[in-house]
Amino acid sequence: LVVTSAGIVADLTMLSLRRKSEKAGAILAATLGMIVAMIVFAATFYFFLPKDVFEKFITVFPIVFVVSVIEAAFGGYVGYKIFQKIRTRSIVVRLRGE
Repeated sequence: LVVTSAGIVADLTMLSLRRKSEKAGAILAATLGMIVAMIVFAATFYFFLPKDVFEKFITVFPIVFVVSVIEAAFGGYVGYKIFQKIRTRSIVVRLRGE
C-alpha cells in the first residue's frame, strides 16, 4: 500500500512535469512520493499497531520525515543525472520510443 501510493504520486508528478523541466520533475516526484509514503506509513501505524508502538513512532516521526524528504530530493537529482548519462544508449532510446 505504501509503495503503491508513493509510486502513483511520483509517476503522476513526473508525467505532468516532464515536458517543462525533467530535473524539477524528477526531484519533485521523488520528494512527493516519499511524503505520501511517510503519511500512509504513519496512518498504517495508527490504525493497525498497538497504541504504545504508535506513540514511540510519533516521537521520531518529525526527524524521520525531514531526513526522508531530503534524501528523496537528493535521490531524484541523482536519478536525473544518471538518466542524462545513459539517455543516448540504444536500449533507452528503444524503450522510450525515440
